[in-house]
Amino acid sequence: MSSRTSKNHFTFPKCGACRHPEHLLYEAKIISHEITMRAAARSMGIDISTVSRHMSNCVPKRVGELVKPEPTEVHDLNCVNILVSSHQDLRNIYTEAREKGDLRNSLKALEVEIKQVHEIATLTGQTHDGPQFNLLMLPEYVEFKQTVLAAVSDYPEVRARISAALRCTEPEPGPEEDASDEPVF
Repeated sequence: MSSRTSKNHFTFPKCGACRHPEHLLYEAKIISHEITMRAAARSMGIDISTVSRHMSNCVPKRVGELVKPEPTEVHDLNCVNILVSSHQDLRNIYTEAREKGDLRNSLKALEVEIKQVHEIATLTGQTHDGPQFNLLMLPEYVEFKQTVLAAVSDYPEVRARISAALRCTEPEPGPEEDASDEPVF
């Protein structure tokens, strides 16, 4: 059996201060500034570094568990309504600052407004931060177009009509791209 385990398999705390029978009393006195950590260490018969480590590591964990809030349900919390209300307030701040010629505050309000518009758009599904995919550039789609056009290569009129229809599904060519009337192949 290890030195930290008794006959009933109870594991003793590793911290020297936690093992002291009156450690809770000394913690309370240290926290309320009745005694110093050095005086507590002397009274407990342990080193000051042990008390310091104990107050830094053990006490916050236990206190955190004691004051941990219970989860609560918030009824009728509508983020979109809150953001819309805030949006109106920001527009008023922006308008007032602009009328007064206060460019700094009007720009600050505008920055916050842009963030809030993005949040509203995200919450309502009008935008998302995920990656953007151009399905028309997928190799499978390009291969499909080539297969269809190759299948009708003996029929120039049909090939031209299919090519024109496929061109309607593609994004508009940029200024550097050639927008010729040649069939897509």
